Amino acid sequence: MFIFVFFFNSVPKTMKSDTKPPKDSNFMKGVKNTDRVLRLAGRIFIILLIVWILWAFRKAYRNDSYTFEPFSVPPSLVERGYAGEVIVDKIILEMNAILSKNYFDEQSPEAYRKIVAQPALSFSSSSRAGYFDLESLFKLGKVALGKTDKIIKGHITRDDNALNLALHLSDKTTSTLNMHSQSDLDSLIHGAALFLIRQTNPQFLVYYYLNKQDFEAAQTLLDEINFKLNNNTQNPAYAYERIQWGISMSNLKLAQQDFEGALAVIENLQKSFPQDLATDVQKVNILMSQVLQLENAKSPPSVYRPIAQRATQLAAQIDKHPKGSLFLDKQKAMGWLYANWAYLEQKIDLNAPNILSKYQKAIDILPNAAFAYNNLSYYYMDKKNYKEAEETLKKALFAEPKDGNTLDTYAEIMSLTGDTTRFYLYLERALQNPNPTEGITADLYALDKRWDNFKHQSRFQNLIKKYKPQK
Repeated sequence: MFIFVFFFNSVPKTMKSDTKPPKDSNFMKGVKNTDRVLRLAGRIFIILLIVWILWAFRKAYRNDSYTFEPFSVPPSLVERGYAGEVIVDKIILEMNAILSKNYFDEQSPEAYRKIVAQPALSFSSSSRAGYFDLESLFKLGKVALGKTDKIIKGHITRDDNALNLALHLSDKTTSTLNMHSQSDLDSLIHGAALFLIRQTNPQFLVYYYLNKQDFEAAQTLLDEINFKLNNNTQNPAYAYERIQWGISMSNLKLAQQDFEGALAVIENLQKSFPQDLATDVQKVNILMSQVLQLENAKSPPSVYRPIAQRATQLAAQIDKHPKGSLFLDKQKAMGWLYANWAYLEQKIDLNAPNILSKYQKAIDILPNAAFAYNNLSYYYMDKKNYKEAEETLKKALFAEPKDGNTLDTYAEIMSLTGDTTRFYLYLERALQNPNPTEGITADLYALDKRWDNFKHQSRFQNLIKKYKPQK
């Protein structure tokens, strides 16, 4: 071996250079090209991963994050399986349920929160932080940049068969709350969840009151928010919160069927934020809701077509010169706009071009949003193609099985086709998912002219009575 190595190394350079390397075969060329493609794909993946992490961290940094510490609870609760960590978990679940609840379906203004804008709130438990937990790593990064989570502490005591819960938020000067529950721990947890949302971001609690049709409570809360925004010396701009307040206030007006009041709120908001997409899209939505209300009241087309024309003109302007937004996800907002735009155009002229293409744009952007399919079903209903309308609604219910507006439309189709059995089935399911903005309430259903052929029936009257809100 040593002799061979010596001989090889001692070969003159001229001998080495005279030997031509063999040409690569087509197979080897293919292997090399594949290797280059894989290396390029790997680099692109790493770049995209870094971009996603930076985007997620930016979002986490901007959000108001709150970390629960395990609550202090009496031994009697621990014995029942309600240790401090369990109480924290239950409160977080209740808060998430309140924040994510579909108080209105997507065609209503609440789509701003459910589809377009998510709550900038994050709650977690310090006891679940793990070494490889991405959220924990984000927390470390936020600490490095000087931003830390706010701490929520709780202390539960029992006296005279009552439970007392004291809550403390690290960023509040007066932050202790005492609540009493004579019987149900769940009611105490629900009360704590409502209190914490009111303290951390009361804007989202407005929809909780709208769902209950407690318009007075919603108005009071919005007035409190407006007062704080107008008297905030630390951050007088507060642009995101002001837009959010304006959208919420217009939603309240819509829930009360006060369309002119809703438009006045948005037009006033436009003066402060003329370049924000949220105000324009909400204006289209208000006009759309007004058209729907007039249709349900069996108003003649001559009454609602001018409103629809006004809305389509605004939609065309938005599409031609799309703006950015501090409050909305621009792409999702445009998907929502296309679905409403198409519906409004068919109310003006059912044979107008590009109606179906606008619906397709909406569905492409929001494939899992029921309202786009629901709007499209009305196109087929207007064409008296009830079979295609029902097939479209099946897609809406597949996307969101409990969507109130879809169930309402299903009942309407059944009323038109004479299927009484399924009419009552979907009517009751719609009433179980009330939507004040779209008029899915027992009080408004009693006046809804779509059901004129059924109002004399005792079964219809019993349903209205069953789901009539308790005063």
